[in-house]
Amino acid sequence: MSKFGSAQLWQRRTIILMGIPVICPILALNSVHAQDAPAHVTAQTIAYLPHEGLVRAKFSPDETMLLTWGSDNAVRVWDSLTGAELPVLPHEGAIHSAEWNSDGTQIVTATTETVRVLDSSTGELITVLHNSSPKTFSSADWNSDETRLITGGSEMQVWDASTGQLLYTLPEGFSSLGLNHDHTLTYGWMEDGSVPVWNFVTGEFEITLENACEPYDVRYTSWNENDTRLMINCTDSASVWDLLTGERSVSVVHANYISPRWNMDETRIVTTARGHDFVYVRDTTTGEILLTLPHKGFFVGTSWNVDETRLLTWSDYGTARIWNAITGEEELVIPHNVTLFEARWMNNGAEIFTRSGSNAYIWDSITGEKLLTLAQATDMTRSYWNSDESRLVTGSYDGAWLWEITWEQ
Repeated sequence: MSKFGSAQLWQRRTIILMGIPVICPILALNSVHAQDAPAHVTAQTIAYLPHEGLVRAKFSPDETMLLTWGSDNAVRVWDSLTGAELPVLPHEGAIHSAEWNSDGTQIVTATTETVRVLDSSTGELITVLHNSSPKTFSSADWNSDETRLITGGSEMQVWDASTGQLLYTLPEGFSSLGLNHDHTLTYGWMEDGSVPVWNFVTGEFEITLENACEPYDVRYTSWNENDTRLMINCTDSASVWDLLTGERSVSVVHANYISPRWNMDETRIVTTARGHDFVYVRDTTTGEILLTLPHKGFFVGTSWNVDETRLLTWSDYGTARIWNAITGEEELVIPHNVTLFEARWMNNGAEIFTRSGSNAYIWDSITGEKLLTLAQATDMTRSYWNSDESRLVTGSYDGAWLWEITWEQ
């Protein structure tokens, strides 16, 4: 259970709102609650984190802190155990991105005209990078050893992280930060449909994947787990490319693709398409359809469980479904009475989490029993879990709720 009792929590909520324009009325505070909870999973609100026009939240690498940013042109840092507000980092202009460094001591933020590196404990400005019109920033992050800052926007640029000196600008076609897992590589999208890969260690092209899509048609690209292959998504096809040879290993045709996903050993991919009403599991070597799973919806999301014997699908039509990933048999249907925005596996696949409207739910993945309901007075626009699933942040347009989740074996 939380270290705060209900009376202390009420007092804490009141303190948070004193002196601040009323973002969430007292009625809303009273109506945020957990219900329908059997003994083995419980929830307690730790704090309300007021932040106007909340855009996103991110836990620090050690998960002791949380950063949020919103339309108020500020990054705020919070203690993730107590909800206490730490530094407020004001900016001039809308914030497009914010990232922690590897040890959580610094935060890099991007606005249209500036990139700032800030001390996460004090808010002190460490480095600032400037761009002038018509050049713009949209994102920023560190390279693998954090000696360089990589910025995206109208151009992709590499800067000295200590001095703020511009080192070089990548060739045309690189703009957004499509970084690989260790931040040594990135990809670009060319007008002719090719996908170049840039190496930040050598400062040169690694390889160019020719004719990956039709001109102007590259939609989505993702790295495999060890950064040796790229999955490239075009409007009507998806393909897998070997980054050592530059060869296309498989290509499958499917109108209006969205976010194909590998399984862990990369022998299968699951593909969906807008408004197509089916999910396909395919062999990544041949492209052969192994399973066809009907799921109606304009947008359908997918997720493998830990041992990849089950597949979770959900759609904006308000249903979550669990399938046997070997046979394609439907094992469970969980209906929602409003649009479903998110679903994910929890607790090593024993439960699933869903989010719709102003509520979030935890369900038993075998029986479909509802184990927990988390309710807000306003729409629950986002959710963020820490790694051991003991902390949950649920967002609204005016702030976020920090929850303590207790799983009892």
